[in-house]
Amino acid sequence: MPLGTRNSKSTHPTRTQKRKQEKRGARDSEDETDDAPTNTQGIDQDDDLDQAKGINNEEADQKARDLVRLALFTENRRVPLKREEISKKVLGGTPRAFKDVLERAQGILRTTFGMELVELQSRAELDKDDNSKDNANGDRRKATGVKKKVAASGSKSYVLRSILDSTILDYAALTDQEIYEQEIEDLPDGADDAALVTYGSIISWSDSDQLGSLGILYVVLALILVSGRIVADNELRAILKQLHLLPTEFVYFDDKSTHQSLTVHGYLAQLARQGYLDYSKVGDAKTGGKRSRVPNASQAGGEESNSGEWKWGPRAHGEVGEKGVAQFVAEFMAERAADPEAGEEAQRKLLEAMLKGINGVTGELSDIK
Repeated sequence: MPLGTRNSKSTHPTRTQKRKQEKRGARDSEDETDDAPTNTQGIDQDDDLDQAKGINNEEADQKARDLVRLALFTENRRVPLKREEISKKVLGGTPRAFKDVLERAQGILRTTFGMELVELQSRAELDKDDNSKDNANGDRRKATGVKKKVAASGSKSYVLRSILDSTILDYAALTDQEIYEQEIEDLPDGADDAALVTYGSIISWSDSDQLGSLGILYVVLALILVSGRIVADNELRAILKQLHLLPTEFVYFDDKSTHQSLTVHGYLAQLARQGYLDYSKVGDAKTGGKRSRVPNASQAGGEESNSGEWKWGPRAHGEVGEKGVAQFVAEFMAERAADPEAGEEAQRKLLEAMLKGINGVTGELSDIK
């Protein structure tokens, strides 16, 4: 073989040799990168991610603060905050930044306000849960209707929920003599029934949500739960009538509320709009049931009411939960049925018996969702 031919082979590397050289070059490049400051690498990566979302860190922090303000304002109106509203009022032309902005806003809400935004379950998800419970415990429907197969999907609606431990809330609700005396001193001169508007607790019930209307809400939720999670409209109104809550009676609110008063019927309709209750008009087995508007006051108790039914809405599941309402009902009943001379053990057994009775009607109870 000629010498020139051997030299040409040694001068020009083969494909295999080229691959080996490329691998060595890649390893050398990685070694050089490892020697670079790590904090500079992190900053560059963050900037690349932010640019991909069309937003930088400073803008993301500002939008997170805007989202917190929007969430607090919306919660004051007791309506869910929709993803569409967040995109329009906070994100603007950067919808891809939603997850990042939401995480930053959650950090502010948790550390500053002791709350967090939670996505409500869609009605499809709630119907799916109801159907599974019906299959496990037997169909407990109180009105004519059928169970339907539904596909679960997110509601894209959010509400604020407290993350404070229940122990903290229990202590914050206790009366403190010093706080009570200070509240009395702060009352305006000539105020009547001071004892009715002061509580002496860290949680200021006199400045909190509308207590009267909130009490009615819990009663309605309890009635629906112990009726097997669903109650016909005419049955619910008959029970409320026994409690002297006729459709035309008024539910009063304080000066901070948009409405100074609503009829009981109007209040039920408001609870349905806010997502605490769900009213549906029930069809036959062929057509199934469909959700409908709450019948007007003149129709309450009539033919329209006979074809309607009430269930919990997604907000009730997201804020209260079945276990919470069951505990509320059991404690209420046990407290009034208790023997003052009985000990704590007897009281505990009575409470357990009440909870067992509720479980016998509802089956497995769910926590907040």
